[in-house]
Parts: sequence; structure tokens; C-alpha cells
Amino acid sequence: MPDAPWALSRDEVADTLGASIDRGLSEGEAQERLERFGPNRLREHETRGVAEILWSQLESLIVLLLVVAAGASLAFGQTAEAIAIGAVLVLNTTIGFWMEFRAVRSMESLRKMGQAGARVLRDGSVEQVEAEELVPGDVVLLEEGDVVTADLRLARTEGLQVDESALTGESVPVEKGAHPVEEDTPLADRSCMVYRGTTVRRGGGRGIVVRTGMGTELGEISQMVSQKEDEGKPLDRRLDALGRKLVWLTLAVAGIVTGAGALAGRDLFLMAQTGIALAVAAIPEGLAIVATVALARGMHRMAKRNAVIRRLTAVETLGSATVICTDKTGTLTRNEMTVRLLTGPTGSLSLDADAGADEGDPAREDAPLRSLLMAAVLANEAELGSGEGAGQNSAQEENDEEGQDRQGRGKGASPRGDPMDLALLRMGGDLGLSAEQLESTHPHVRTIPFNTEAKMMSAVHEHDGGYLLAVKGAPEAVLAASGHGQVEDGGTIEIDEEFREEWLRRSDQLAAEGLRVLAVADRKLDDPETEPYEDLRFLGLVGFFDPPREGVAAAIRRCQQAGIRVIMVTGDHRETARQVAKAVGLDDPERDELEVLEGSDLPSEDEAAEDGIGNLAHVRVFARVDPEQKLRLVGLQQGHGEIVAMTGDGVNDAPALRRADIGIAMGRRGTDVAREASDMVLLDDAFGSIVSAIEQGRAIFLNIRKFVIYLLSGNVGEILAVGGATVLVSAAAAAGGA
Repeated sequence: MPDAPWALSRDEVADTLGASIDRGLSEGEAQERLERFGPNRLREHETRGVAEILWSQLESLIVLLLVVAAGASLAFGQTAEAIAIGAVLVLNTTIGFWMEFRAVRSMESLRKMGQAGARVLRDGSVEQVEAEELVPGDVVLLEEGDVVTADLRLARTEGLQVDESALTGESVPVEKGAHPVEEDTPLADRSCMVYRGTTVRRGGGRGIVVRTGMGTELGEISQMVSQKEDEGKPLDRRLDALGRKLVWLTLAVAGIVTGAGALAGRDLFLMAQTGIALAVAAIPEGLAIVATVALARGMHRMAKRNAVIRRLTAVETLGSATVICTDKTGTLTRNEMTVRLLTGPTGSLSLDADAGADEGDPAREDAPLRSLLMAAVLANEAELGSGEGAGQNSAQEENDEEGQDRQGRGKGASPRGDPMDLALLRMGGDLGLSAEQLESTHPHVRTIPFNTEAKMMSAVHEHDGGYLLAVKGAPEAVLAASGHGQVEDGGTIEIDEEFREEWLRRSDQLAAEGLRVLAVADRKLDDPETEPYEDLRFLGLVGFFDPPREGVAAAIRRCQQAGIRVIMVTGDHRETARQVAKAVGLDDPERDELEVLEGSDLPSEDEAAEDGIGNLAHVRVFARVDPEQKLRLVGLQQGHGEIVAMTGDGVNDAPALRRADIGIAMGRRGTDVAREASDMVLLDDAFGSIVSAIEQGRAIFLNIRKFVIYLLSGNVGEILAVGGATVLVSAAAAAGGA
């Protein structure tokens, strides 16, 4: 199989795999390859069973000391003491087992991804096969709604857009094509590849299977998750350290008392019994139950604040966190594309993320801006539905078909379509030009879907006895297809290269500000079947962004005031990440420009061990980060002595969630894989809930520490009193005997 199929042409990939793009494999060849490469499934891994959960409650040195103490008490006839210690052990184990009963099953969720059937070409005919039967060289047909079942090198596309958010963190569907890219292109930018577990959102195409099973990107993530060793939470490590000290303390107490008695000529068995009794007294029997009850109570209190803890000791780990690595989309931002700016020949209109336009808005009075707005709403394939899809009743859904218009925009349906298309429809409604209103006066005739080669889509509507073509797409493509441009008075001028360069410069400037940019144009037609992308009238640009969630900036300030460093880790582009970071308060007031590193800039852990992590200790934003790089970033921070909390929602986050000291998954939009690889799940996906949980964790840690000091001070007092008296009496007896 080719090492970097995205860097080869489709014909080279087909030749390497002995496949035909037009006919696929023969049945015989497919069967032979299935036997050679094995089924297209992820390897099964052992899950954490009931016995393992139960044993994990008994692994602590503190618990083992209590077991020894109970045995010693029973051996010396101190039945009441033995029963008391045994009751503590049973209660502690029961509480811990019950709270952790729902164990991590990440591999099971990973195996379920990409298990739908697939349509393939076999001997030139289309066949439906099980995902497990796919083999390298199979030609898979893709259409809207399909779940990709293997890693494919695309051979043909027709307006193909794929949702890769679970794998790469990309917040909007990605446009795909068949042209190769450079070999060192990051995963998120390999436009000619689609990966197992992703979803086709628009268009269709066909691709050649180049990786199956554990060889897919999803398989590699599965391997990374399974290889992560559980090194224990900070509280586990602290209690184990305390346990080791107590072991030496008990041995020292028993040895000193027994030795002192022997030197004084006392009965050796009696002195050994006394030494062991004092050693047992040194063990704080209540520590395990106090810690468990405090953590369990913390779990209960955090659940009321939308933070569900999956492992007891993770409660305290939150309070110990010194770094939070957080994803961007949906945690710091709303995960909802919004129109931020309309810019036309008469100027720009900025739109607030939380409010529509008022009655005095320029879009109602400015003819060029109104033309731009109207074309942007008409050139649309999305469906808003009634009430943005909220609160619909079954009657509305049953009448959905009857209430649909020419594009199936159901009056009672939930929102569907490209996030930027939905944002345009919302903007139109806010500015008084809703899709329903426009289509009542401009009936739809036909839609020309988005095409990756043209980089545009368009719709034809009836208009003033003729037809109006509304177009939107990539600025460079729309400008190249435009022969005229709108001017301030609503008229048009012929455009030249200077005009195009000026608008491309404006587009680049908006992109540098972190906005996603679309250009809009229109054209009057006599015949609706006219070639669409010729002699267009350029109208202007629309800028989109994903606005910050309410309260995020304040929550980040609280973290910084508490000495916790917040790092944004995203699969998005550098400038988009930079602008979001500034909006939520992650910029550094001591630096003129916020530094953003890409995942490819990260050193290896071996390099960091030799040279340190350098300026990484000060970087607050990482962009274009893939799963392996996220894992490495967490490891680099831990190697620098940090206790790391990691948030995530996608399959790509699972390895880092497992490696972090505490993994935090999103409960609403998160994948099962991310949730089950985590220690904590946020029910409301809000960053502020993490901060509240950290405050609870710190309070719980302080309470546990106070209990430890109290218990140990009482036990040490007993030992000093009894042991000291025993040693003094033995010394006096030895002196008298001399």
C-alpha cells in the first residue's frame, strides 16, 4: 500500500493497488485481499471488568497496611480493633467500587465507528457490502449522509464536503477534491483524502481504499489510546508516598520497642507484641474512609454543577491542575457560525453576535448592501426550520413534507445544512430579508450545487419577468468569474485587475482577522439554463466567525488568578485560533503579538528531555494540531512538572484525554470515544463548569489534608507516649539491673 497516497495522483494510487477506478476489483481479487489483509475492523482490547475495578480499590499501600493491621489485631486477640478496621475496609471498597462501576470502554466505542455498510464497485457493478469486507483497492461510492468506512484516496468528487470535526477538530465541513497535495501536508489539510469515522455532509464522489482496520487514522488513534499507561492521579501518588513512609515508621516503631525491651531483659514475645501493637496504632485507620467519603461527596456536589466524575481520585486532581489544555470549538466558542461582517462598495456593516439589526440599520436603506444580503440568502441550500429546530412537536414533523418549499426547507424541521449557509439565513431573518419572504417574491427555479473545481454554488430565481442568478463562493473564484462590479449608487462598472486585486486584499485582511470569507455575486438572466459562472456582477464579501461562549473570558481570568495556565489547542487555522484567543482573553499583555504555534512546531519528548521545552512554557495557543501532536503536547507539559487537565470532544482527542492527569470530555456534543476516555464529563460543555469543578477539587484536597494532619497527629501522640514510656522503663530497668 502507498505510504503517502495523498501525494500521488489518483491513477498512481490505482496502479499501485492494482485497482480500476471505473470497475473496482473483481470478486475473486477482493476475497483474496480480504484473506491477506484481514477484516476492516479495529483490534479488540480488554475492557476494565468488575474484578479489575474491585482490585483497584485495594491496590493502595494505605489499604494494604490496614489489611496487615487487621490481621495483626486479630492475631493478638484484639477482635474489636480487627472488626473496626475490617468495617472501614469494606465501607471504603464498597463506596469506591460503586462510584467507579462504569469503567472506561474507549475501544468498544472506537470499534463501532465506521461500521456501517459501504457501496463499492465490484466487476463494474455497484454492490452493498459490510464495512468489515472492504479491502485495499476497493472503489467506494460516497453520497450525502454516508459514514466513511475506511481511509480513501478520492478519485472523483462532485461538490463533496466532509465533516471531519471528530477526527481533526475542524469546525466546519471540509471541501474535498481529487488533486494530490504535498507529502508533508498536515492531516487536516489533505483535501484528497477522507478518513474512517467521518461523515459526508454534501455532494458525493468515489474513492480508492488505501487503509483498512488498524492501519487507518482511526486505528492509529485506537492504538495510542490502548498504549497509554495509567500512572495514577496525584492523590493516588500522594497517598502511596504516605503509605511508604508509614511502612518504614511502623517497622521502626516495632523494632525500637522490641529492641529496647530485649536489651532490658524483658520477655521477647511480650515486647514484640507491644511493638506490633504500637505499629498498628501508627496506622491512621480512618484515612482511607475519610478520603473516600470526601471524594464521593465531591463527586455528588460536582454533578450538581454539570461535572460528572468517572473516577474518585479525579475529584482531587482537578484541584491540583496547573495547566488546562482546552479545545476551541464548542468549549470556548458556541460552535455556531455567525455572520460578523458584510462589506460592499458603500462600506461595511458589522453585526453583533447576540443581536440582529435594528430599524435604522444601513442594510435597510443601502441598496448595494441590500443586494448583497438578498443574493447571500437566495444562494443557499440550508434549512432553518421553525424556531431554529427547537421545541418542535410531532404534529409539525408529520406535516413537514406538506410544509416544505422548493428546497425542502421544512417549516417544522430542525436546522440542516452547511453552518455558513445557516448563518446566512439567520442573518437574513435578523435584517428583515428571511428566506421565506424572498422566495415568495422570487420563486426558486433551480440550484447549481457547490463544485470543488468552480469553488462556487448558485441558485436561479424568478425576478422582474426574468431570472436572477445568486452566487456565492471563494473570493478568488467569484472575482475571476465577475465582469462587472456594483458601485455606491447601485449601478455597475466593468472591473479590471486593479479592482480584483483590491477586493482580494480585503478578503485576505478579513481572513487575517480570523474570519471565514465568502464572496457574493449575481446576474440577471433571460434563460435559467444559461452557463452560470460568466460575466457575474460582484456584490461584496461576507465574513463569518464562531463567537465566544458567554462567560468564557471571565472563567479564564479566574483560572489565571488562581495560577492555572490555560492553553488553547485546536485543529483550526493559525489566524482563526489567534483571533478567538484574543476574544476570550488568552492574549499576553506583556507581548505585542499573541504567539501561535502549529502542531508541527512541537519538539519530540526526547528532544524536550535534552533541551527543555523552551518557549513552549509561555505559548498559549496551538493550531493545526493532530491527535499524535496533542498527545505529545500533554506529555511535554507533564515532563515540565505540570499537572494537566485536557478537554476534548472528538475521536482525535481520546489519546490526549487518556494521557492527561485528568481528561475532560464534552457531554452534549462529545463522541462516546472521548467521553469514555475521560475522567470527567461536562454536561453543559461550558468552560466555566471546569473552573467551578477546580474550586471544588481544591476545597476537597484541603479538607483531606486537614484530616490527614489530624489523624496522624493523634496517632503520633499515642506512639510517643506509649513508646517513649516503654523505652524509658526498659532503659531504667536495664540501668537498675546493671
